[in-house]
Amino acid sequence: KIVKYLESNVTALTQVLAYHVLLTEVLSTQLKNGEKAATLEGEDITVTLKDGMAYINDAQVVVADLKAGNGVVHVIDAVLVPKDLYLPPGLKAELAVEEPKTIVDVVVGRNDTTTLVKLAEAAKVVGLLSAATPKKTLFAPTDAAFAKVPLKIVKYLESNVTALTQVLAYHVLLTEVLSTQLKNGEKAATLEGEDITV
Repeated sequence: KIVKYLESNVTALTQVLAYHVLLTEVLSTQLKNGEKAATLEGEDITVTLKDGMAYINDAQVVVADLKAGNGVVHVIDAVLVPKDLYLPPGLKAELAVEEPKTIVDVVVGRNDTTTLVKLAEAAKVVGLLSAATPKKTLFAPTDAAFAKVPLKIVKYLESNVTALTQVLAYHVLLTEVLSTQLKNGEKAATLEGEDITV
C-alpha cells in the first residue's frame, strides 16, 4: 500500500528518495558512532556502529563502499523514511515493523528459505532455534542451495527425522558469531558435534 502511494505521489516519493542521499562522498571507514548527517531531503540520518555492523537509522548496511565515478553507494536492508513525510491515515501504522525476535522469525520472514523452514518444522527443531538462550548462529541454506541436492536425498531426509535433525544441527552454532568475527581457517563446533571450517 505504501509503495502504491509513493508511486502515485511524486512529491512524497521524491522526499523519500532524497532522504537516502548525502551531498558528499562518505566511505564506511569514515562513519562514526552517533554522528548525524544532513540528507538531500533536509532531515538528518543517524549512524550507529554496533557489533561490527553499521546502521543508518534502523537500517543495516549490508554492502558498503560500492565506488562510482561520481560518488559511493552503500546497500541497506530497509527503506529510510523521513519523520516529516506525510502519509494518509492508516498507512503510518504499517511502517512500524518490529525487529525479528528470533532467528526463526528471520528465516520465516524471507521468501528464499521456505525449504529450510519446512524441514526445520519436520525435524521439530523450531523450538530449539526459537529459544532465547543460548544465543545461536544459523547458517541458513537458501531454496536454491536445497535445489542442488539430489531429490532422492531430500526425500530421504524428509522421511528420516534423525538424519534430518543431524543435518540441520550441523548448520547451527550455540553462540552468536557475526561475519566480522570470522577468521580464515578457524574451526567451530556445531550443535551436531562436528566442526565446520571457515
